[in-house]
Amino acid sequence: MYTMVFDNLRPWMARGITKKDLDACTPVAAADMNTTYGTPGQQFRLLMWNNEAIITSGGLRRNAGQEGLEYYQISQIQDAAWRFGLPNMEFAVGFGDMSSIAGERDGGLCPLMIYCKKPDHYDILIPDGQFTQYMYDTWLEKNRMDNYGEPWDKKVDKAVGRYTGYCSAEAMTGRFGVSEKCIRLAYSNHSRDTKHEFTDLKLVEPMPLAEHRKWKYTVHLDGIGCSNRLQKLMATGLTILKQDSTLTEFFYGGLRPWVHYVPTGYNGVDEVSRMVQFLRKNDDMAKAIGEQARKFAHEHLSEEGRLCYIKVLFEETKKLMQYEPKLVDFPNTITFDDEMKDHLVEVNATQVDAFADLVADHLAALHRARELQVRNAQLDKEAAELRAENETLLRSAEEAKHSAVASAQYAALEARTQELQSELTAAYKEKASLAEASLQATRQLQVVRDINERQSKELSDAAEEAKRLRDQLRELRRQADHYREAHATVSKEMEARLAEAQAASARADSLEAESAELVRRIIGMKDREADRLNEMNRQEAETVARAKQEAASILAEARAKALSMARRSVASDGAEAMVEGAMRSLRLEGEDELPTAVVKSIAGAHAGGCYGLAFSRTGAQLASGGADKTVKIWEPSTATPLATLHGSFEGINAVAFTSDARLVLAAENKLAVRAWDVSSGRLRLSLTGHQNKVTGVACSPADANVVATCAADRTIKLWGLEKGFAVRTLMHHSTCNTLALSSDGALIASGHFDGALRFWDVRSGRQAHEVAGLHSQQITSVCLGASGSMVLTCGKDNLLRCVDVRRFEVRHTLSAPAFTVGGAWTSACLSPSEQQAAAGSADGTIFLWDVPKGSVAARLREPKQAHSAVACAWCPLGLPLVSSDKAGGLTFWGGGGGGGGGGVTRRGRQHSL
Repeated sequence: MYTMVFDNLRPWMARGITKKDLDACTPVAAADMNTTYGTPGQQFRLLMWNNEAIITSGGLRRNAGQEGLEYYQISQIQDAAWRFGLPNMEFAVGFGDMSSIAGERDGGLCPLMIYCKKPDHYDILIPDGQFTQYMYDTWLEKNRMDNYGEPWDKKVDKAVGRYTGYCSAEAMTGRFGVSEKCIRLAYSNHSRDTKHEFTDLKLVEPMPLAEHRKWKYTVHLDGIGCSNRLQKLMATGLTILKQDSTLTEFFYGGLRPWVHYVPTGYNGVDEVSRMVQFLRKNDDMAKAIGEQARKFAHEHLSEEGRLCYIKVLFEETKKLMQYEPKLVDFPNTITFDDEMKDHLVEVNATQVDAFADLVADHLAALHRARELQVRNAQLDKEAAELRAENETLLRSAEEAKHSAVASAQYAALEARTQELQSELTAAYKEKASLAEASLQATRQLQVVRDINERQSKELSDAAEEAKRLRDQLRELRRQADHYREAHATVSKEMEARLAEAQAASARADSLEAESAELVRRIIGMKDREADRLNEMNRQEAETVARAKQEAASILAEARAKALSMARRSVASDGAEAMVEGAMRSLRLEGEDELPTAVVKSIAGAHAGGCYGLAFSRTGAQLASGGADKTVKIWEPSTATPLATLHGSFEGINAVAFTSDARLVLAAENKLAVRAWDVSSGRLRLSLTGHQNKVTGVACSPADANVVATCAADRTIKLWGLEKGFAVRTLMHHSTCNTLALSSDGALIASGHFDGALRFWDVRSGRQAHEVAGLHSQQITSVCLGASGSMVLTCGKDNLLRCVDVRRFEVRHTLSAPAFTVGGAWTSACLSPSEQQAAAGSADGTIFLWDVPKGSVAARLREPKQAHSAVACAWCPLGLPLVSSDKAGGLTFWGGGGGGGGGGVTRRGRQHSL
């Protein structure tokens, strides 16, 4: 930021700033003016003396168009002096729209401070004073980090611009095939004529800056000079496409292209459109540029930043000064505050008239007191003279006595003495009365002074209150204008909405009548359809009953034949297995076969523990993930490994297949989700965006390109695999441990650390429902049944709960005295028919529950199992059931025909051959 100070002062660094240079800044007559020094009256000289700005020449303008610009230009310099203290020096300030100093004049190079300049001119840049006038800091406050319009992804991705025709007459011929008077008009006309889909540039009345925040991008164009809109636009967080300009302001030295703004040339709207297309493809970059611009405005363009810049500028300028000014050299000066003198005199006259009589009485009493003081002094003098004469007479009388003066003469002297004594006594009495009158006048004077001081204080308080009320009135007027504009806008919108509502009401009446007729017809159709279905159900029930009887006879016959063959065969075990297979193939629909024995146990499949299991939708493949940073693909029926997938940098918490089984995804114990191609085993995607470890992953059954993940950063993200990035982020105050997607992909069920089950609408991105307090401790897993009507949750409180998705009510609670959840990643699962549920306990036992009855149906236990069971997954085809433990082992559980030594303890009916 401050490099601009040194760049501006470089012409004087070798030579210094002399008195001759300052004299070159004196405004001259209009007849002698040229383009080098600007318009008469657009500059003036000041003296900074003891932190007071004193005007020494020039004078403030009174033309209607620009009244007050000088006031605010000097005001910010005065504020910097009062806040930081500025050195005593003489300086010159300009307030025109364009730079002025293009070279020397009369041998001097004027160090003129101005807010806008061209690169080849010698002006010294200073902040624009209008930002004090228009309360720029208030604008910054309205655009804080948490308050700057619509969310970024909801903004219009066009470049907006609303301009006035107040701009310079730069030659535009040849750029667009027409000659326009200024670049703003050229851009707006070209945008209108070509109807660009990337820009919205218009030459109309100014639009409030707050309205600009509905767009993502804006185009900044110069006016006659530097347009101060740039500083205001930077505070909004929009991505600014800034025209390459020959004009600069004090803060341009701190701006960087592609960091704080996007540069564009003079090549018209087509170039702007190309930039907008680029920014659309690089949306994160565009948003970051807008954020950097807004951060820059808050740090450097606030009142504190501008005043700091002025402080540095004056200190560096003082170092180059070759002379010291003296206040006596400027007899005809006026302080900055004298500008308000006339107004204060009028206010003072209005307020003093009310106390004119009291002031007159005060002055009369003061005059009387002074007269009494003079009379008292005269009496003191006469008394002194009488005392002196009396003493002379007494001495004469003594001398007459001693010299035997004649008695007649002595008697005359005695009489004279008595007369003088009487006069002296009278003088003393008059003096006493005068002293008493003087004391009384002094008391009255003191009373008048007290009244005057009290009234002066009241006047001062009244003046401060009047100033506060004037400021409040200005603010109320500004708010009233804003409210009037908002009311007008709302009124127009309400009228439009009312018209739409009336049209919609008429349409609704018509549709209601049509709907009533359709409902009547549909009810008749449904009645006929219900009768037909009842007849079909009756026939189906009879058919099923006959089929069961036939199946029972076929099973009995098959069993008898198989046992007969077994007695005649040496390999009786094979015959027994063949019988069991035949029975499984003939098992009636609706009866889930419970796993009873270990088909195969694989110790150490994942070193450090296996925490994620998932079947493909068809049940043809099984994926497992663990702490060894690998994902393995298995053939479930034979429990043989098909592939080992590498590429993860951390342990795996969860795995999932896409609906088409082409990709398998793994939630990494850090910040990413990895996706592999199942057929080739190659790593296809790395989905990054979470700020903490990823705890769960689920794929949409309805769309192979939609994936949902949750993480410890309290977010749920929806990903588009075709795009490779997050399309929506859902946030909640409680960490989400696990999640699942409904069969139509429209609903997400998520289990949280606070024990609540929450449902989210994928289309709107909002929470649809919450089952609070479902578990007293955190939820470790969520499993959606195949029908989509039931959710199974497992919690650290050692309970499993079945929740009806349609009513959001708990239908069943599953528990067992010996069942204990072994960790935060313990996952439970439902059978394909949703009649059974399975979960692993801390002692390694797999518990099977009969869901409708709410009781334990069986316990599966591998004899050598010594580790806590973590995850369970039930094949969509029925069997096998697969479990994993903290040691990384996998166990495939099948029907009674399986081998491996595992045992089952059943409750309820017993099955035997």
